[in-house]
Amino acid sequence: MRPGTWPTPVNCSCGRSGRRRTRCHGGGTQDLLAGVYNHLATRLFEITQEALDAAGDDIGESARAGLAAFMGFMLDDPRYAQIVLVEVVGAVRHGLARLRG
Repeated sequence: MRPGTWPTPVNCSCGRSGRRRTRCHGGGTQDLLAGVYNHLATRLFEITQEALDAAGDDIGESARAGLAAFMGFMLDDPRYAQIVLVEVVGAVRHGLARLRG
């Protein structure tokens, strides 16, 4: 397991951030991932919506602007893409596997 990939222990994630676990996040790994994912997804939506609004009514320009905003966000920090597109899928699979027993 690479540090920072699912399922990284909360202690490891908090330690890398320089915070103690008790001050970093009170829940488990899934709660931590869900919080980060929700933050990133909200910001991604806002950035994409702003680009679409600025593009006006032209469908082609809206598509270009929306995709450029999406890709720009993902490329701004490779960890964003890792979390939004990859880690959350692993977390969901892990959670489903636990539920299925």
